[in-house]
Amino acid sequence: MTVRTAYPYRTLRLWTSGDQPVLDVWLGYTPVDAEQQYLGDDVFRAWFSKVTIESETEEKLVLRAPTKFFASRLMRDFEIKMLKAWRNTTLPGLNCIEILFS
Repeated sequence: MTVRTAYPYRTLRLWTSGDQPVLDVWLGYTPVDAEQQYLGDDVFRAWFSKVTIESETEEKLVLRAPTKFFASRLMRDFEIKMLKAWRNTTLPGLNCIEILFS
């Protein structure tokens, strides 16, 4: 199995035998909201590509960043933009974002 996760592409290939994969899925990611387009690919790749979702409820989103520095910088520089983006897409009742670090 090969998984390529370099932004902005996601590729998944599965082989059972032979040279041709039995499954070959390729996705290209295009920002759809104004905030992410405003940030640009370099900023998004640098700050958000390493962040994962730990849990989410209607009111609270918990993310995980790779380091304490990432977590504090994301909260300082992007908390308002993240709240707005999540409220405008999937979590309209969101009022709290928490970022944990590994």
